[in-house]
Amino acid sequence: MPVSLDDLKTILQMQQAQNEANQTKLLDAFARMFSLQSSSACQSDKHESIINSISEFQYDPEANVIFSSWFHRCEDIFRVECSHLDDAAKVRLLLRRLGTQEYNKYVNFILPQNPRDVSFKDTVQILSDIFDEQSSLFNTRYKCFQITKSPEDDYLTYAGKVNRQCERFKINEITADQFKCLIFICGLKNEEDADVRTRMLVRIEQEPNMTLQMVTTECQRLLNLKHDTAMVQQKGKPSGSDSINALRSIKSSKQNCTSMKKPANPPSPCWFCGAWHFAKFCPFKNHKCRKCHRIGHKEGHCSLNKRKTKHRSENSKQQSNSQIKTTFATFKVGFKNRRKFVNLLVNGKLIRLQLDTASDVTLISKNTWHKLGCPSIRPTEHVARNASGDIVKLTGEVLCNVQLMGSKFTDVCYLTNRHDLDLLGLDWIAHVDTLNKLLDEVCSQNVSYDSIQIPNDISKSNVSDESSSLDINELNASDETCSYDLSESNNSNVMCSHHVKSNTADLVPSHKISKSNTSDKVCASETAESHILRSDVMSTSKSSVSSQLSSVSYINHLRQKHACVFQNKLGCYKFTKVSLSLKENAKPIFRPKRPVPYAALSVVDQELDRLEALGVIEPVNYSSWAAPIVVVRKANGTVRICADFSTGLNNALEDHTYPLPIQEDLFIKLNGGKCFAKIDLADAYLQIEVDPASQPLLTINTHRGLYQYKRLPFGVKPAPAIFQQIMDTMLANLPGVAVYLDDVIVTGSSKSELFNRLDTVLTKISECGFYLKEEKCTFFMNSVKYLGFVFDKNGRRPDPENVRAIQNMPPPSNVATLRSFLGLISYYSNFLPQLHRLRAPMNQLLSSNVKWNWSTKCQKCFDEVKSLLTSDLLLTYFDPSLEIVVAADASDYGIGAVISHKFPDGKEKAIAHASRTLTSAERKYSQIEKEGLALIFAVKSFTRCCMAENLP
Repeated sequence: MPVSLDDLKTILQMQQAQNEANQTKLLDAFARMFSLQSSSACQSDKHESIINSISEFQYDPEANVIFSSWFHRCEDIFRVECSHLDDAAKVRLLLRRLGTQEYNKYVNFILPQNPRDVSFKDTVQILSDIFDEQSSLFNTRYKCFQITKSPEDDYLTYAGKVNRQCERFKINEITADQFKCLIFICGLKNEEDADVRTRMLVRIEQEPNMTLQMVTTECQRLLNLKHDTAMVQQKGKPSGSDSINALRSIKSSKQNCTSMKKPANPPSPCWFCGAWHFAKFCPFKNHKCRKCHRIGHKEGHCSLNKRKTKHRSENSKQQSNSQIKTTFATFKVGFKNRRKFVNLLVNGKLIRLQLDTASDVTLISKNTWHKLGCPSIRPTEHVARNASGDIVKLTGEVLCNVQLMGSKFTDVCYLTNRHDLDLLGLDWIAHVDTLNKLLDEVCSQNVSYDSIQIPNDISKSNVSDESSSLDINELNASDETCSYDLSESNNSNVMCSHHVKSNTADLVPSHKISKSNTSDKVCASETAESHILRSDVMSTSKSSVSSQLSSVSYINHLRQKHACVFQNKLGCYKFTKVSLSLKENAKPIFRPKRPVPYAALSVVDQELDRLEALGVIEPVNYSSWAAPIVVVRKANGTVRICADFSTGLNNALEDHTYPLPIQEDLFIKLNGGKCFAKIDLADAYLQIEVDPASQPLLTINTHRGLYQYKRLPFGVKPAPAIFQQIMDTMLANLPGVAVYLDDVIVTGSSKSELFNRLDTVLTKISECGFYLKEEKCTFFMNSVKYLGFVFDKNGRRPDPENVRAIQNMPPPSNVATLRSFLGLISYYSNFLPQLHRLRAPMNQLLSSNVKWNWSTKCQKCFDEVKSLLTSDLLLTYFDPSLEIVVAADASDYGIGAVISHKFPDGKEKAIAHASRTLTSAERKYSQIEKEGLALIFAVKSFTRCCMAENLP
């Protein structure tokens, strides 16, 4: 039957609707599928992101990498980001972030369980037990007391360490008793307490609430157990007949009778009272000591007594290992004292020592050490004892140059912490022939009673060994000086004698001193109740004594004539005041104060008060300029307040154009010197006044407010040039005088010439109003240290202290340390003729395009330079009247030159050396060209010495 058009149209419409419905369902299915895939991918990415955000855990307790701290850092990730995960997923995630070793250790620990069978909470707990710090709470707290700041840590890092350790300390949980117990256990550091300490740590861990009394009782109980154990061990020895007989034999040798009823003697004395019985039988076990107020021992066995005994035993051991020195000095006598004192020159300073032939060593006090200018102190291992056997504490030893009675020597003396102990001992007396021979002569005589002249009122029976001994504890009197007159250098007879009266009789001198052609020197003392010995008078060289006396008399004369410059107060330059000039457009700079350490507040206040009293500074209420201060501790214990003007003022000030002298010019002035003196100005810059208009610029900011300087302070940029100009003006055209800032050296070819020059210099200083620091001045020295050199009559050489510092330098480890070393040796380049050759391998390392490699060749040159510095280096003085010889040489890497004097006897002595490294272009020269370059370099280096006097 044919289908109508309408029916066909209806069928097609129904098919179209069905297709659209199917298409819609298909699209929905695709959409749901894509949505699920996207969600799965998103979940996977999120899970991977969480895993990557957690760092891998690797156990390292020494670096404080433990599980609890690691989990604390990532705990929020498990709580928040992983909140949608179940326990098993969290466990899997946690275990994935463990290192290989940590994971294996955990898996083996929980066997036979499987990791997936353990909950997340239990997994965290087990990992904490395994990989947390394996130490007790006591150990954690003990380490808290050992925290120190390392040099590489800043304060923030150090604070973090303290905070972390204190949190582990559990401060809020510790009680007062627990803290006392902690301190108690920390103090048990002796070897005999090791067992007790270990047991107590276990007890405290088991019973954290133990009190100090409980700990003390437990320690005492452990001691008793220790002794009881020793007793059991003694009783448990084999009981064979041989052993018993041996034991009885030993006992019979130690004691006359034994009782079978009494127990055997213990192997050691009782810990409580020291008696030979077991600790459990001691009646003093519960006794309270009246010395230390502790329970468990008697007073005679107190630990305080043990400390003293231990101290004495340690001293005896020390004395057996080191040289023991004996010193005898009487400080208090009951009748008129008969001490002998000697004036001598030490390091150019006149000091006074007591002559003590019973002392093995020479001692000086702190006061004398300060008079000597506080020379360097070396540690000493010697031990000194006084007459009563007590130890005299030695601070150290001091190397001294001594002039005494014509003898010149170098020896050490020992510094004590006393202020009144100055002894001339046998070690220095041995250097003085006059005294040494006299003592040898007296000590070697065999004196009989027939040769002793005794007054009628003193019988021979009273003259005995016993009567010659005196109890120094019963003596008391004032000092009386016995010394030769230093002001009378022409006196050939120097005699020191005492006539001491006793309560019973006057003593008649037993000596008759006859004059000889030489200087007679006798120290005779007639004393009651002592031997009166007759000795020959020893003669000494008149010239040597006169020489010694002349030096001392010169010094005394200078001090008397120029006493005004040696006053202990601040001088004031009379002729000008310093004026400071600011640069154009300079703006005031005000810097805040710097904090002063609490321990230094008092000394800083004292120094500020001293400077204010001297008129150096004055307080002000306002200033546009201010600089902070820097406090520097000086060698004598006081402080120096320095203003840090580099914070702004120095950059704003105009320079004071005046040249500082070069070394060669200063050294020329010391030519021909055989005797030297060094003058030091007290607070040199502060003796120059500042113009009132410039004083506000010199304001300092302190913890007490603002102060402004009225005198020229250290640290101001123009100060050195200003001071050098003043000194050069004051001492201009004076022969034999070299001035570098406040260091003044005066020299002469003889003592008389030096005396005349010193007289002129001190007169100039007095006229200008300057004062000197007497303890830092030295006069009539055979040698003197100046600007890193030692000068004497033969020439100059490097200062041994500076050479020692170079010797102690380790091999350079980088370019900076290499530059430092080369800079030091360059200062002494005049003494090193082959320096250009030795520096060549090291100079190559200074190039920026050369990789650092400290080779064997560099080390060899480094050691050779040190060796040269320790050799006999000496440069003579330049003398225009002598013949000059100039020599030069060249190598592949450098050129060198030397200028020498040829003396009438034909000997040549070097005046100076010079050298430098060749440039890269100069190294390409031929050898003849290098030799010519070396000659040109030599002439240029020594132009001022080579140029004739008649040239314009």
